[in-house]
Amino acid sequence: MAISDSQKVDYLWKKLGYSATKTDTNANKKAPNEAIASPLLLRSDTIWAQAHNIPAILPGSTSQPVTVYPTSAPQECTQDLTATANRTWKTGGANWISPEFGSTYQVKVYIHTAGDAAGASGGTQVFATGSGNDDEWFFDYQSGVLHFIGTNLPNGVSFTGKSVYVSGGRYTGDLGIGSIVDANISSGNVTANISGNVDGSFGVFEGNVYADWFLGNLDSNIGTFDTSLYAEQLTVSSNTSVTDSSATIQYLTIEGETITSTNANLIISPNTSGANNVVKIGGVTALDIPTGTTAQRPGNPDAGYVRFNTTLGTLEWYTGLTWASGSQGITQQTITPDGSSTTYTLNQEATADSLLVSINGTSQNPDTAYSVSGTDLTFTETPLTTDIIDVRFLAVAVAAAGLDDIVEDTSPQLGGNLELNSKDIYGTGNINISGSASVTTLTHVPRVTYWHLSSDHTSATGVIDNWVKQTSGVYYNDTGITYSSGTFTFTEAGIYRISAKLELSGGSGEYASWEFRKNTTTYGKPNILRQVTRSANGGSMPYKSMIMQVSASDTFDINITGTGGGVIEADFSELEFEKIG
Repeated sequence: MAISDSQKVDYLWKKLGYSATKTDTNANKKAPNEAIASPLLLRSDTIWAQAHNIPAILPGSTSQPVTVYPTSAPQECTQDLTATANRTWKTGGANWISPEFGSTYQVKVYIHTAGDAAGASGGTQVFATGSGNDDEWFFDYQSGVLHFIGTNLPNGVSFTGKSVYVSGGRYTGDLGIGSIVDANISSGNVTANISGNVDGSFGVFEGNVYADWFLGNLDSNIGTFDTSLYAEQLTVSSNTSVTDSSATIQYLTIEGETITSTNANLIISPNTSGANNVVKIGGVTALDIPTGTTAQRPGNPDAGYVRFNTTLGTLEWYTGLTWASGSQGITQQTITPDGSSTTYTLNQEATADSLLVSINGTSQNPDTAYSVSGTDLTFTETPLTTDIIDVRFLAVAVAAAGLDDIVEDTSPQLGGNLELNSKDIYGTGNINISGSASVTTLTHVPRVTYWHLSSDHTSATGVIDNWVKQTSGVYYNDTGITYSSGTFTFTEAGIYRISAKLELSGGSGEYASWEFRKNTTTYGKPNILRQVTRSANGGSMPYKSMIMQVSASDTFDINITGTGGGVIEADFSELEFEKIG
């Protein structure tokens, strides 16, 4: 005996309405009394992964993940020949979008001449509710099949030479769990093999996150992995790709060995908001840095690059101008001369400043007795075959630049003697040497400015105002002084020795003197007022020298005081400023 329709309906009622298993008739066990759960199967491989991108209104044209079949080009169906004639028509495509997403997704159905989709909307449109003649239709959006479910076929419509056309939209996006969107996993551990992308506006991981493999991208928009958001650390075994430059992870454990950059450089940078923030690499063994030959040095290095040079067998760094290297300590090399060569090969790259060279126990003067270029040691005179040449490579020897310049270093450290080799030590201020120092020859190089009068000064009294700087002859290192209209202004504080030669002359009965002035006030004692009559070969204290301590912006001038009301001339005049402290 066939299963009754009432039993079928009872099965569907319990299955769909209560997700329960039918174990008895409706008369013996009502749906709420069925105890065995039987939810509908949800296949992960058919889930619409991009359903959230379906717009609420059917688009005017195809736009992923929606493929549109407009009324101007609807989908022509084929008749299901296994069913009653003209009852069932197949679109040939599944996953039509139902009105659940919006009323405009309700399909439109036309009956029109076969093979003329463009003209279908001009044919007969039939409606789901029928024409009042029990000729309704039902469209299965999941399978894409139209069935005239009413008792009758559409009233007054002939199917001869015609097809059914369907206009609407189909989901053609990704299927399966490719992405988890806006999901919060609030507790427990996550163990998963992830083959899609993990993205979203925010994500919280309170337990451990383990992934045996990760083939997609971990987008930083998922949020910040912070200790306030999860209890344990993120552990990824291999093949994780972080594509956003602002991704933040509090703790990351790599179970493999390699972090690889697909770009030119790999940058690890600390937070720069703190002055003492640095990149720290832990461990108690060693740090393996880039290693290569001299020929493999980077072509366009930046200051601070560090590598191990296998050609030289030493650590080296780029100063911004040249490659420099540090030796392992003071090492020694003995050279046996052949009696004809002047150039010999060193064990490592060096400069004349970084070597101590002796022949038969006698130290040789760098740049005079020998020179160095890279690994070539060249002597001025040819060594004899009986000579014993001893070479010492100094500890922390600078291999390229030597000690020609030590700039802005407040505490340079030396492990041995400092040989200047005809170089200079100088500073913009005082140079202090604490402790004991042994100096064979000490030469003080003064900072001196020389001045003279451009023409005879002619005036009864007042400041001499026609000084000019001497720019030829004995002229060394200019002091910090400016000049304008008889007034000298110091731009550097310090101690100056000021010397002047000045002869005054005048008419009969004229008396005069001159004085140094600091900030327009007499400094020291003026010269004695004395007669400067020409016939008496005048001259008022023709030479004066004085030590003056000044501050920056202090002024200096030479002022003449005269009596008798006549004209006084200053000539044969020289003025010298020497900064001595």
